[in-house]
Amino acid sequence: METKQDFCVTCGAASEEDHQSYWAESMANYLILLRAKEYGYAESLDLIIEAWRTHALPTCDPLAID
Repeated sequence: METKQDFCVTCGAASEEDHQSYWAESMANYLILLRAKEYGYAESLDLIIEAWRTHALPTCDPLAID
């Protein structure tokens, strides 16, 4: 008996619409961090952004860094 997988095994998204929603949220967070860099602490924020993109985001997110 074959079963159909109804969710992403990487992030748990139940549909492509969920993926799009998660990706939009990631992009909004990324843009906020980039905007915050304009007010100083660029080096610290670069480290935070790289760590977030490398470790916190699921690999199915386009912003993720492998």
